[in-house]
Amino acid sequence: TPEKWTLEKCIDYAQVHNVNVGQAAITAKIAKNNHLQSKLNLLPSIDASISYDINFGNSLNPVTFAYVQANSQSASANIQANLPLFTGLQQVNAVQRAKYDLMASKYDYDAAKNNVALSVSSAFLQIVLNREIVDVLQKQEDLSKQQKATVESKVAAGALAYNSLFE
Repeated sequence: TPEKWTLEKCIDYAQVHNVNVGQAAITAKIAKNNHLQSKLNLLPSIDASISYDINFGNSLNPVTFAYVQANSQSASANIQANLPLFTGLQQVNAVQRAKYDLMASKYDYDAAKNNVALSVSSAFLQIVLNREIVDVLQKQEDLSKQQKATVESKVAAGALAYNSLFE
């Protein structure tokens, strides 16, 4: 037998599989990462590089800048550090903006979930209403059949005119 779905199960399924809710969840994750990145931007950055070159045959002598026919080797290393001391509070304000963007994306996610729940609930209530309307119409049909049978018996007995059947 097919499984019966409750309203809660329908809402949960719709919230998990709805595209708008999924997009809102992804947007919230992006906002969370942006908030973390804005905090990490306050930290100093360090860059380091090392290079090693070997030249065979004709090469440029880095000391005399003359071409020589010999093998040469060179190595270099570089370390660089950056620390923003004061940037007009741009980074502090960027952290605040990212924090508020994160809050807004969480509210958008909740709103998307609530909209889906509202849509499913509305459809559920419309189905319940339509079923009630069908029940009322079936009762009305039964009542009309009973009235017709009553009028037919009265017409057959001569208590009512034949035109009463059409009313």
